[in-house]
This record gives sequence, structure tokens and C-alpha cells, in this order.
Amino acid sequence: GNRNTGWGSVQEALFRWISEQTETAVPECSMTAQMALTGLVIMADWIASNTAYFPLIPLEEMPQTYDRSRAENALRRLRLPKPWGVSADWQSEDYFVRRFGFRANRVQERVERIAAGMQTPGVMILEAPMGQGKTEAAMSAAEILMNRFHLGGAAFFLPSQATSNAMFTRMTQWAEHQPDAKEVAVELVHGQAELNPDFLKLSEGRVQIGQGEKQADSLMVHSFFRGRKTGLLANLVIGTIDQLLMAALKQKHVMLRHLGLTGKVVIIDECHAYDTYMNTYLDRVLNWLGAYHIPVILLSATLPGKRRSELLYAYLGKSKAGDPEIEASQSYPLLCWTAGEVACMEPIPPEGGTRNVKILKVDEAQAIDAAGEALKQGCVGVIVNTVGRAQTLRELFRNRCPEAEILMDHSRFLTPDRLEHEAEILRRVGKTSDGAQRRGVLVIGTQVLEQSLDLDFDLLITDLCPMDLLLQRIGRLHRHNRTRPFGLEQPRCLVMGAQGELDSGSCAVYQAYHLLRTRELLPEMIRLPEDISPLVQMAYDPALWSPEPSEAYEEARQACSLAEGKQKQYAKVYRLRKPSRNKRYTASNTIQGLLDDTPGLTELRAQAAVRDGNAAIEVLVVQQAEAGFVTLLSGAQKGTLYRMDTQPSAEEARVIAAQLLRLPSFFSESYRADAVIEELEKNAGQLPLWTQAPYLEGALFLILDCDGTAELAGKQLQYDSQIGLIERRETDGRNCV
Repeated sequence: GNRNTGWGSVQEALFRWISEQTETAVPECSMTAQMALTGLVIMADWIASNTAYFPLIPLEEMPQTYDRSRAENALRRLRLPKPWGVSADWQSEDYFVRRFGFRANRVQERVERIAAGMQTPGVMILEAPMGQGKTEAAMSAAEILMNRFHLGGAAFFLPSQATSNAMFTRMTQWAEHQPDAKEVAVELVHGQAELNPDFLKLSEGRVQIGQGEKQADSLMVHSFFRGRKTGLLANLVIGTIDQLLMAALKQKHVMLRHLGLTGKVVIIDECHAYDTYMNTYLDRVLNWLGAYHIPVILLSATLPGKRRSELLYAYLGKSKAGDPEIEASQSYPLLCWTAGEVACMEPIPPEGGTRNVKILKVDEAQAIDAAGEALKQGCVGVIVNTVGRAQTLRELFRNRCPEAEILMDHSRFLTPDRLEHEAEILRRVGKTSDGAQRRGVLVIGTQVLEQSLDLDFDLLITDLCPMDLLLQRIGRLHRHNRTRPFGLEQPRCLVMGAQGELDSGSCAVYQAYHLLRTRELLPEMIRLPEDISPLVQMAYDPALWSPEPSEAYEEARQACSLAEGKQKQYAKVYRLRKPSRNKRYTASNTIQGLLDDTPGLTELRAQAAVRDGNAAIEVLVVQQAEAGFVTLLSGAQKGTLYRMDTQPSAEEARVIAAQLLRLPSFFSESYRADAVIEELEKNAGQLPLWTQAPYLEGALFLILDCDGTAELAGKQLQYDSQIGLIERRETDGRNCV
């Protein structure tokens, strides 16, 4: 503080008093230590000001001296879990088999070996094909690092709620297999954690999640960590990537997020899936994690070389990447890591055979014909870039292939409907499906099919998208070893939109520049896994490859570089500055002023700030029934009537809270969002007691009329459990989005 102010002299007096009391000089304190200590003070303050732990004392009974037993009783009531002490079990011969039920493959063995040999905590980046067990590799490395560096927890961050939910079950089962896991506090951090059945059972203490005999009290959910800002403080955290990126956001109490990450291993999945805007935050988070010496494991199907070295050097706190060899490597699978201040790399020889995938550029009509033929014998996956396009194609396929069973998956379904669709899709075309279940099944979906589900198609049809994502989609084609139906023995991927004009919907999702480069680079045959890294490197590095120059290409290149520059600039407005790596205490090495000009962000706006500026607006959808009642459209309680003038019970409120739907991005565009939210708040006004119920506080409602439609921001919306949310065009009654 400034010595010339009254507050400055009080601070000095406090420091003098501490020195006298402890008979030591107040130590110099690095920037990271200041952040973590501030987090600790905030946490202590919140506990101390909670009357459940520190009951108020009547004024007339105020004791003369402080009663130490008050703090002891409070801590006994609070029962904070101890750090999770992981054993050295990883050194035993059969450790991997006991944890996961199968022997480690080559990728998993290498990752374990590097983790076991790290002299100091660092970052590891694993690039390997889909289905190579990257998750198990990361878990076993995390366990080794936790034991070797005496860390008390682990945090796993993923791109979506769906992937986080699936990982929650896997991580908790892994934790329960630890020989000495006792009262490990678990937290699922995303907007709908309360609706996850596994998390719910655990938080109510009803059952264990794993299978087999385990200690009854190995995992728990602790109420203190259920707070919006305290989730990362639990021992084992699974959540969506924005929860991690918010640690790089100028936001009140950001220190609590930092405190939650210290003393943990951090795992980040699908790190190729983020745009320039989010990467700006990811790099800043890595600056801080590196300064705290928190071990980080990054997983990816494949990364452009430049991005690979940016991630390594962000962790080391260096602004300029400096290893041309790492940047240029096209080895695959590939493991990179830091040893002290040095970046290292080791190619891993691929296991299993080569798969040759035939690539065909087709138009919509050719794709529909090919699908019709394939459906006579097997199953077909169609992955497109927008929900509107998925819905339009469903109509076309229904007319052309009336016999086919069409299943859909995208983000515009009510949560229970989406979970139901995904379970059915997994049953019909997942790992364990058989010929009879698969025949005649057509799955149409958006990017959600490319990320989270373990699907195996006999034929794949996809929209043109950037090369790394296209390869990710191809990972869903002939994924498992099985006898293929006649005519579908060779894996074929049909790419729509790779001829003529680019699709405008696709250009709204991806930069035209990346689409054009991918289109020109697409070979007629892709060998997996050998071609994965070379194709991705060429697609993203103009020095390695560029198409014949054309006016359209040059225009797209400039537009892309302008848009990415804007995204970086926009991200900087909300971003924390870099931590100083200087150990000594200097004026530039304090957290003073770190949160100056903090934009007062609500939780929704904070998530928007780290995603891409516009947070999707999420609504709870109910339908008007007879006067004074509404009914639910999905889930086990579908059709149940609820009174609009009565507060739902906690159990009913949880069922209602699951009727969640993400509105199309049209509604959350910055200049329209406030008016849309205002309109939705008026709807909530028709349910005044509902928004006071647990799980429903602050919820926005979309109330459909008796005929299933609603008007919002001048658009007619309708919901269909098979198709999702659709916009009706009044002119001809047709659906479109």
C-alpha cells in the first residue's frame, strides 16, 4: 500500500506487530503465493462469517478473551476433508490392470514412464488417435504425479456438459479403486450438476458409484464446495472447460479458483477443440498453472504444431515459442512434456493396423442415395455443422428412406430427451451393438457426435469442416473391429459441401479460410493413423502447404486473420495479467491492481466472457395446459400437471429444472440478448412461486401455448421431442431454422 495514506500506515503497523509476535521478519511473498493466500483469507472469512459454524453470541454474554474452542467446534462442524493422500501403489507390477481392468498399451506405458521420471512438476501433451485410452493414460499419470509431488487432488476439464457427465462416472470409479481413498470430496462443476443422477446419489449419500466391494466412505460430496465459487476447492473436480478458463478472468474472488487448483493435477481434454478466443484464456491459465508448479496433462486427437509449442511455452511462462523441432514434428502418436525449463518430445510407435478410408466429395442428393443403399445392410452416421441443417436433412432422408429408423442428437433438445436419444444411439450403433440392432439405423447430428459418444458407423456422411475436426468425425467410422455388411467392407466418408460455393451455415460456425484449405487438401484416401498429423499440420501451416491462390481464398485468409486478431483483443479486456515469475517482492510483483477495472460479471456473463462473448441463453420449457396449470414435455414426468400458483417441492423442482433447453445463438446476440431475457423474465412472472423453489432460482421460462408453440423476439418456436426446437415460418407452415 501507499505509505502516505492512513491505510498504508495501518498496514505497516500490522506488519511490525506480526514481526514482534513471531520474532521473525515478514517473508517476501511471490505473486502466486499472494494469490493463494488471498484465496485462503477469503475462504477463512466466509467460514468465520457463517453462523452455522460460528453461532452469534448475545452482546451481554461477550467474553473478555477469545474462546479458542469456538474455532475448534466450527472446524468440527465443517469437517473439511483432508488432502487426498494417494499411495505409491503405482510402483507395483499389476497396478494398471487393477485400476482399469486391462493391460496398459504402448501410449499408456510411455505416459506412465514420463510421469514417473519427472524431476519437477511440468506439463505433458499427449496426441493420440481416438480410442487409444488417453483418459486412462491421464488418470494413471495423475495418480503417479499426485503421489510423487504430494498433491492432494485432481481436476479434469472437458468441452461440454455431456462429456463432463460421462467423465464424472469414470473418474469416481477410478477414485474408488484407490487403496486408501477416504472421504475424498468430489465435485461436478457445470450448470446442471444437480441433475446428474450419479452426482445426486453421491451428494445424498445413498450409494457408491462403482462396482464391487469398496469402503463405504471413500467418496463424499461436501456442502461447502457446492457454492458457485468454491467448487474447485474439492479434492476431485470434474467440470466444463469454462470453469478452468474463469481462473484467467478478472472476476471478484478469482483467488478462490486459484486456491482450488493449487495442490492438484489438472487434466484438460480435447484441447484442439477451442477457438482463438478461448485459447487466449487457456494460454493465460497455463501461465499461472506453470508459475504455481501445478502439473498439467493436455489431451488431444491432434494439434497443429504451432499450437503444440504455444501450449508448452505458455506453461513455461515464455511468450515466444522456441523449439522448431517440436513445432515441425509430424510423428503420431506424440508425447511432449517439460523437464524444468526445457521442452522434450518423444514419438510413440503406433499400435494396431492401418485403416484406409476412402474420401468422396458429394452433393446432398448423392449423399442421400448412398445412405439409402447402405441402410439396407448397415447403419449410417450423418454429422453436419448446424442444428438447422440437421433438421432439414432429417426431412429429406425421411422422404427418401421411409424404412430407415432416424435418430437425432444436437444441442436443441430438452435435456431428458437428449439423454434418451443418446442412450438409444449408443445402444443401436455403439461399441456393443450387433448386426440386427444396427441395420437400417440413420443417426443425424451436429458436432456433439464428433466429441462425446463412442459410436461406430458403417458409412459416414459429413459436412466439410476444418481438417482436425473432420479426422475426429472419421474416428467414428469403422471404429471397432467387426464384420461389416456386404458393400460396406471398406470405410467410406462422403463429404458434402466440398464442391462449389461454401455453405453459409458452415461459414458461420467455422472460418471460411480453414474450410477452403481443408477442401483443397482433402486426399482421395486417408490412411489412419499415419496421415492424421501430416494432414493437420499442412491444413494449419501455410509454410508447409497452400492451395493455388484465388481471390476467394485471399479474401477468406484476410477475414480469418482479422477475426482472430479481434478475438484476441476482445479476450484481453477481461483477462488477468500474467503472473510475475520473480520470487522477490517488488512493486511489479504484487497482486495489487490485478482486479482493477474488473467488469462486474454475473456468473452467466463470466461464462460468456471465456467462451466467445455470447453465452447461450438457457430456458426451462413447459407447456400451458388447462387454466392455471402447465405440463412437462419430456422425461419420466412427461404430461404431469403442475399448478402455476403453487411452489413446487424440492423433488418436483429438480424434475422441472431438467426441462432445460439452449436457445439458438440468434437469441443471445449481444444487441438482442437483454430484450430476449426481459421477455423470458415476464414468463417467469406467471410462475411467481416457482422461481423461489430450490434449483429454480433465477431460471428463465419459455411457456408454450396449448398448441405447442411460443413467440419469442418475433419468431414462432415449436418443440418436437424427435426433432428438437424448430422455428415455424408462418407463410407456408414449413419448419426451418
